[in-house]
Amino acid sequence: MQTSALEITEYYLRAIRLGKDGNILKPTSIAEQVLPLGTILNGLIKNEKVFLENLNLLLKKFHSAGSHWVVSLPEAAIFTMHRLFPNIPTENLKETIEMNYLNFLPGRSEDIFWGWQEVGLIENKNKEVMLSSIKKENLSVYLNCFAKVGITPIAIEPKSCSIARVFGQTQNTLVINLEKNTENDPWIFTAVILSDGFPRFAREISLGDHPMEELLKATRSVINYYLTEKRKASINSLSGILLDGNAANPATSENLKTSFGVEVKNARDLFKLFQNSPFSLALLGAGLRAAAGQREDHSLSLLPVGTQEAYQEKNTLKLLRGITNIVAITAILFLAIFLGAIGLFYWLSSQADVQLASLVKINQSQSDVKITEIRGVLKEVNPKIEIEAKLEDQKKVYSAILKQIFAALPEGVSLSQLALAKEDQPLTMVGISQTRESLVNFRENLAKLSFVDSIQLPSSNINQENLTNFTINLTLKKDALKVKTP
Repeated sequence: MQTSALEITEYYLRAIRLGKDGNILKPTSIAEQVLPLGTILNGLIKNEKVFLENLNLLLKKFHSAGSHWVVSLPEAAIFTMHRLFPNIPTENLKETIEMNYLNFLPGRSEDIFWGWQEVGLIENKNKEVMLSSIKKENLSVYLNCFAKVGITPIAIEPKSCSIARVFGQTQNTLVINLEKNTENDPWIFTAVILSDGFPRFAREISLGDHPMEELLKATRSVINYYLTEKRKASINSLSGILLDGNAANPATSENLKTSFGVEVKNARDLFKLFQNSPFSLALLGAGLRAAAGQREDHSLSLLPVGTQEAYQEKNTLKLLRGITNIVAITAILFLAIFLGAIGLFYWLSSQADVQLASLVKINQSQSDVKITEIRGVLKEVNPKIEIEAKLEDQKKVYSAILKQIFAALPEGVSLSQLALAKEDQPLTMVGISQTRESLVNFRENLAKLSFVDSIQLPSSNINQENLTNFTINLTLKKDALKVKTP
């Protein structure tokens, strides 16, 4: 599955797809489209028609080979915070966050999309977690536009997370992104403080009529926040400032260096590969996430379903489609043979007298040709019969297990999807629970089943009807599919 990355700003749409050249990642495709002023304000789409027109123009330039994308959104549209939790296992941490996220994020559950990411341990006692949210009404406009142009987002993240991915474990670095379209446009100022590969603070504002003066003022405000948060007395604890964006220039670098007394570098000087191409750190960071694949992706995503769960559901649907195609082809083949046999029977009956009268005249070579043709037909049909038999055997193996799973369903819980597991793979169930208590009861019932090895609840969220959508991964014991389950 080829995955590309899309960066959205108030002035530009940018797309990138990275590919391997030996051990080096290089852009195999990259494109940029200018957005008319006012299409996006404060990270929100204000003119959906113009946004769609320019998104289509970008895709024509980009010549994408796939529909799956990682999307980086403007920081102004997203709320982000960090919280400390007790050092508990990741599975329990996930449940704790899902039950308490409304205490940390603004808005009601039915009004927001949200995501989280584990940052790491603090003094081996607490786990630090980064949480982000966006209003559903705001993200839904983006999702509707993506659907209209054939883009399937597998992850949506804030611009600060995309930028942080580029620098790994860099310590205490301030990244300033400055963008504008024409000379008369206001500068869009995005500041991100990075530490240990994560954004510790991010701010995005529009600068006014005196952009250089306001830039220095906004930068000082961000640095003061950093010093207060880190309890540092001097700006010297900041390792440096990195300038990014098309409004960054030598004069801006010199003013920052003079005002704050720290080293200032330009991102394009560090990434010379992009000297003659559209480029931003956020675009590169989103491209790195797209190139890494989704199987082991635990990074924050604002999609209604998490990145990894979405990937697993796509694979499950792909497997079910394949099985359905095999069954359909086999059924059509048997139907054709059956109808052909009936037709052949009536034809032979009507021609019996003629065939008997002329049987003596048929030479041996003609008989051999008929036998060869019949053997050829049988040779093609036999493998299909074997495939059908194997599918039927698989259904018998699962029948007792499925019977107990359905018996474990409490009142108020229903299943909408159930993906049969291969050996050593979990059995995936997707469903709806009327209450959180019913979902907990269902999970406890499953845990009591003799063939269950472990249970994971990777995804659950409350929809607009106050019903809980959930996904459960059930790992069967090693011999569950080999031994007859009572």
